[in-house]
Amino acid sequence: MSTVTPDAPTRAVRIMPTVLGIMIGTLITQIEINVVGTAMPDISAELHNFALYPWVFAGFVVANTATTPAFGMLNDAAGRKVAYLASMAFVAIGSVMCGLASSMEMLIAGRLLQGCGAGGLFITAQTLLGDLFTVEKRARMQSAVWLASAVGATTGPALGGWIVTHASWRWAFFATLPVVAAATGLFVYGFVDSTKRGAKAVNWRGSALLTLTLAAMLAGVSKGFNPVLLAIAAALAIPFFLTERRAARPILPPDLFANRAFLLSALTLFFIGAVQLANMAYLGLYLQGVAGVDPSSSGYIQAVPLTVVSIACAFFVGKVVKKYGYRPVVRIGALFAFLAMLAQCGAAWHHADHPGSMLSLVLVVLGQAFMGVCHGFATTAVIICVQNQVVQARRGTATASLQLVRGIGSTLAPAVLGIVFLAALRTQNLGLTPEQFLNQKTLSALAPAAVASARAGLGAAMSSMFPALIGIGAMTFLISLLFPKAVVDVPGKP
Repeated sequence: MSTVTPDAPTRAVRIMPTVLGIMIGTLITQIEINVVGTAMPDISAELHNFALYPWVFAGFVVANTATTPAFGMLNDAAGRKVAYLASMAFVAIGSVMCGLASSMEMLIAGRLLQGCGAGGLFITAQTLLGDLFTVEKRARMQSAVWLASAVGATTGPALGGWIVTHASWRWAFFATLPVVAAATGLFVYGFVDSTKRGAKAVNWRGSALLTLTLAAMLAGVSKGFNPVLLAIAAALAIPFFLTERRAARPILPPDLFANRAFLLSALTLFFIGAVQLANMAYLGLYLQGVAGVDPSSSGYIQAVPLTVVSIACAFFVGKVVKKYGYRPVVRIGALFAFLAMLAQCGAAWHHADHPGSMLSLVLVVLGQAFMGVCHGFATTAVIICVQNQVVQARRGTATASLQLVRGIGSTLAPAVLGIVFLAALRTQNLGLTPEQFLNQKTLSALAPAAVASARAGLGAAMSSMFPALIGIGAMTFLISLLFPKAVVDVPGKP
């Protein structure tokens, strides 16, 4: 049976349509993640039950993270094509459910399916890039996929706003279906799977138990450390670990975590995920609520420097890794994650003393550029390192395990910081909720002095998170210092 090694793509694979299928699929999932941001006011007005509003977003993230290990095993057991088609099917069915939703509960159910599909597509895409390309070319292709992801993330809110202005919000979900079909068609035409295994090898029981455990844990954290949900997660974890001990193909193989390079890669990505999502979750609130930047400009400030720098770094990180090894690249990226947190917090501190100063916005842009270095260098190098630590038949599981750890960090950090922020916010006499800060009609009805006072109060509440943000950035760099100097790559083989 022929295989695809990382050093020589199989001639049976049509590279261009395969990569386009991956990129377009990534673009669509990112649009689906972000399109609801601007569409939700119209959606909630029609479907009501505003109490479930946060779960339209949190449900997607929880499903994305919780199903990652199952899709990793599916990649290795049933093949890349099966995993890709399953992922796109989840995205399509979820989109249809969202578009047809007659209640907030049905909308959330559709978002859960979309999250499953997005998580599966990410793992499949990263695994395929590891199969098809050398280290140097893989970094470039990852930057291309990241470009598609960034385009989806930046155009999603604008697309949602345009659709709800000119048509029903339901078309925010229906409009993506033809593109999903086109991406799937390109991939099926271009890709010939040489890694197919028997579907019976999938550890379905372990996958189900881990998915339920993670879903309960992440949901509990997202709901302010709900004790009932966390207790359910603990109860489900017991049969999961018992199942793993007896499983011929464990979901989280112990030998992977016994590998020092893999363990430190996972820890590094845990903190990188925490830094990135914490930054993403609260930077928009700072720019619009405290600094008074309009939503459109806020989106550009957040997305442009991060995207441009990340892609630029990813394009030549392969050459740097090949010449100097993984450790210096990971350390540089982790250092810039720490510097990014210093820049972002410094921007807010400066704004508190000098409202309206352009230096604050310059520091924000600089911080986003630093985050781009972190993503382009550290994230890319760590994924490549882990993929080259295992044989091809285990690459999906290894990539999924890595993404799982990163996803947990991405979920925990915003939730914990949110608890700190909301506690500090209650001590401020703002007269407005954070949501009202983002409503231009509400602000325009207030006196300028009242708006300035409220913005200052919101900024003071947000400053309570800064020590934790800087601490997470520092931990990212400290963990990277332990990264092993010599990492021996394992050639891809069956």
